[in-house]
Amino acid sequence: MSRQPSGGRWAQPWGRGASRLAALFVWVAVSALAGGARAQGRPPGYEEAAFTLSAPPLPTTDLVVLVDSAGRVRVPLSPVLEALGIPVAARGDSLVLEWPPPSYRTVLVRGARRLLRPPRDTVWPPDTWLDVQGEIYLSPDALAQVLDGAVQVDLAVLQVNLATRAVVPAVRRQQIEAERQRARALAEREEELNPADLPYRSQTGGLSANWGVSVVQSQLRGPPRLAGTVLTGTALWGGSLELGNGLSVGSVFGSERFVVRYLRAFPRSAWLQRLQLGTVFSEGAVVHQLLGAVVSNDPFLPRRRFDQVVLTPPIPAGWEYELYQGDRLVAVGRAGDQPAIPAPINYGSTDLRLRLVGPAGQERIERLSFFVPVDQVPSGEARYRLGGGRCWDDACRAYGYGELRYGWRPALTVGGGGDVTRTDTTTRWRPYGLLGWNLRPSVRMELQGNGVDFVRGAFQAIGLDQRAVRIGYLWDRPGEGAVGRGGWRADASASGRLLGARWLSLQAQAEGQRRHRVDTWQLQAATAFERTTWTATLERPALGAEVQAALRAARFLPPSSSFGLRNVSVEATVGGSRQGLLFVDGFVQLQPRPTSQLRIGLRWARALPAPTFSLFYVLRRPTVFLQGLAVVGPSGPSALASASGSVTFLPTIGGPPGAFHRRGVDSAGAPATGRGYLRRGLTLYPYESVGQGGVWGVVYYDTNANGRRDPGEPQVVGVGVRVNDQRVETDGYGVYTFWPLPAYQATSVALDTLSLDDPAWTTPEPVRRIRPNPNAFLRVDLPLIRTREVVGRVIPDEPTLRAGGLTVELQTPDGTVVARTRTFSDGAYYFERVRPGVYLLALAASSLEVIGARADPPRLPLTVVAADDPLAAPPLRLRRR
Repeated sequence: MSRQPSGGRWAQPWGRGASRLAALFVWVAVSALAGGARAQGRPPGYEEAAFTLSAPPLPTTDLVVLVDSAGRVRVPLSPVLEALGIPVAARGDSLVLEWPPPSYRTVLVRGARRLLRPPRDTVWPPDTWLDVQGEIYLSPDALAQVLDGAVQVDLAVLQVNLATRAVVPAVRRQQIEAERQRARALAEREEELNPADLPYRSQTGGLSANWGVSVVQSQLRGPPRLAGTVLTGTALWGGSLELGNGLSVGSVFGSERFVVRYLRAFPRSAWLQRLQLGTVFSEGAVVHQLLGAVVSNDPFLPRRRFDQVVLTPPIPAGWEYELYQGDRLVAVGRAGDQPAIPAPINYGSTDLRLRLVGPAGQERIERLSFFVPVDQVPSGEARYRLGGGRCWDDACRAYGYGELRYGWRPALTVGGGGDVTRTDTTTRWRPYGLLGWNLRPSVRMELQGNGVDFVRGAFQAIGLDQRAVRIGYLWDRPGEGAVGRGGWRADASASGRLLGARWLSLQAQAEGQRRHRVDTWQLQAATAFERTTWTATLERPALGAEVQAALRAARFLPPSSSFGLRNVSVEATVGGSRQGLLFVDGFVQLQPRPTSQLRIGLRWARALPAPTFSLFYVLRRPTVFLQGLAVVGPSGPSALASASGSVTFLPTIGGPPGAFHRRGVDSAGAPATGRGYLRRGLTLYPYESVGQGGVWGVVYYDTNANGRRDPGEPQVVGVGVRVNDQRVETDGYGVYTFWPLPAYQATSVALDTLSLDDPAWTTPEPVRRIRPNPNAFLRVDLPLIRTREVVGRVIPDEPTLRAGGLTVELQTPDGTVVARTRTFSDGAYYFERVRPGVYLLALAASSLEVIGARADPPRLPLTVVAADDPLAAPPLRLRRR
């Protein structure tokens, strides 16, 4: 509500300080003497004056107040409430305000000049409250009571200054919109980094190898034992062909059978996702190592999105809602927009948070948790697993299996399968069924078996605040298990903040070889007090054995008491039984340097004649992973040392002979994940990387913007390239490399534009997305093209239309917004660093709605070519709706 003073436009800022104050009093005195200048309905002794309303961080607004001859100001209530965004409703002779928090209710009774806000009940004198033609004018003190804040009138600058204890709704809406914009940007980024239609370009070639060597000296008897392993891999038709010893590096290596296998993923196929040939593991009811084949349409890469559910929460009239999946904003709307809200559900645990925002800034939070295991099948889809071959273990001679699962509903997966096991004497066929059912969004039940040969079941509930409960049971008929042992096993666990705010974990498990006999059992409870974790265990380790109890304490020492050492933790365990103390363990673990770890242990056991001392050391270097273990005990000293790593060959990268070229090595000389050393196309890495992929390319100035490197176009040295969330730099030849990356998985490659000397250069696309091949580098060059500044103007067709503060969008031909800017007060705008291409210029719909106008035409085509000078865009014209 805003009115102009009847005395004219004298109140425009024509002076400051004492001159403005003097002018105010002169004008009020003259107007009072004249008498006839008083507007109809104005109370005697008061005149209108134009002030400004200041309530930072909101912009200042014009305000018409009443001033008497003594300079006392009465402020209109409605314009103040409108500027602050405080909702108000008329109820008979009263005004009801949704303010201030936390009650969000204030009642003003007109006839009685009364303020009702429990526990306050105030009646104001007549000169404090003026009712003029339906508008309430209040004194600064009375207005401060209504707003629960402070009100100051500055007559020197003709301004009313407001400050409230709580954030007013108008400011809160600004904050909420800023939060939504950040959440939308995060959601868009997550969606872009995982495109479902990203193609896979298969390759053949490349070479990588995992290697490891170890030496063991046992009790100083005889010569040390040496062992080694090598597993090589190459890309073949987009898959990984691997040969060698398949033992994982980093362990004690021994002689194993020769491994040959081929693994191929099909990321975009619905009916065949995985193909494995050679040395494989079965995926049926029993796990066997086979020399055979496995095929499946189970996603090779873990999928993030499972399905969606429809929520129908009650939303009060006038309220807005925001739906978050974790910290990711997925939906925004108002009450009445739609009766149901679709909510995406991911595999694993998904926390949904519904935030309701009231017109006065009130907030309500409702949370809901969903649990979806990786074996759950989306509604209407089917998953199969097939495989078979010759057994490499002693449990069978040959094994084959097949399994089919179908998503009957989003919460219900049904299926069945069977397997065939052949031994030296028999061949046995076992059919079985399976069921996966979410009884509630976060409560899951699973069953598998046939009731005769084996039964497996699990009940799991995942709650908010990391609360979880699980109960599991399995039984295999003797001779039917993976190694022929059979028997039953049951387990139960619960965790969460069960004792007030303190975390607590409870676990219980038992097993036996006969259905009604308990052979072993264990009970365990764990909790934490500050930096110390306490674990108590009660168990019977074997049938007929004595019950044992143990108490373990582990504490992380603060830096102030660690003598300058990093990540120091101490651990002690005491165990005993009815016979007395059985053992005492003590460990100290620390990091002498960021890339190493040292663990010192001492153990005393009543059954041994002497204590046992152990020393374990791990060192990660940029090119190798080293481990050492020394043990001194009753049987004498023993020692183990091992070294492992991997190497990848990229023959297309050359360079002068000499030292290794560093690739993003940290201050301690150790590479983070995805970084290593490069020398003439040889990448060394401290962990195993066979089956992984990599990316390399050249960054250069594409001066003619033709998308390829022509003779004379120089390379760019020392600029950053971001591969997913990690950064590498180009060398003296403009070459960057990154190894390893998960094969087949969507990977983003982008230039770090902040590292460029001239920001006018950039890549044609903000981000390149690829799917790496296993055991090979994929080449992704990054040409730099010159960008251009675009300038333009918004021209209204009539003076009453505002051209300043409007949002102008730069869109691709399909309507995707690539950049936004705001117009200046005269309607001028500009975009900086626009890539060459074809675009559309348009005014944002939200801006047009605010000013009640339309753009004619709605969009303007714009072609940007690389050049040094700014490009003048055609004008955007505004017309009244």
